[in-house]
Amino acid sequence: MNVENIKASLEVPFIQFTLPNFSGMKQDIIDSIEKEAVPNTFEPNFPESLRTPWYIMKHSSIKWLADQVTNAVGKWDKCKEGTLICDDIWGIITQSKQSSRSHSHYPATWSAVIYVSCPEGSGYTVWPDINKKIKPVDGNVCLFPGYLKHYVESSAENVRRIIVSCNIITNRRKTDG
Repeated sequence: MNVENIKASLEVPFIQFTLPNFSGMKQDIIDSIEKEAVPNTFEPNFPESLRTPWYIMKHSSIKWLADQVTNAVGKWDKCKEGTLICDDIWGIITQSKQSSRSHSHYPATWSAVIYVSCPEGSGYTVWPDINKKIKPVDGNVCLFPGYLKHYVESSAENVRRIIVSCNIITNRRKTDG
């Protein structure tokens, strides 16, 4: 077997939107994340952060977020090749000067970052392969293919940044015919 890494120039879908009625849900989302967050032992991307477990859908505000994200992908997806499922959804709380390592969410079909509480000075999210850099704004969502590498720049001193990330998969079912 021969495997090559080939640099290619191609179009990559990148969906951005603002959550409807976010101001009415924001505090419930923060409370859900704070209730579940523990020192991060789940994965190495944010080594000094607080993180929730991978799947916190038991909170109605988090379920609402998952529904908003899967609905947004569903509006864009013209193939309709299956059911979109929010496979994992988790919260991350970073403190002063914390950043993340470059990572992807492969094998997820889609991934999202949902900016929940990101005051001025919060680290930007960067997708180097597509030259995209996003300033976090509360209530905004970025949806992107799960294979895209990205990272978070360091936040300023004394800045507490809260986000939710999730992975969307397509459940393709075989049909007769």
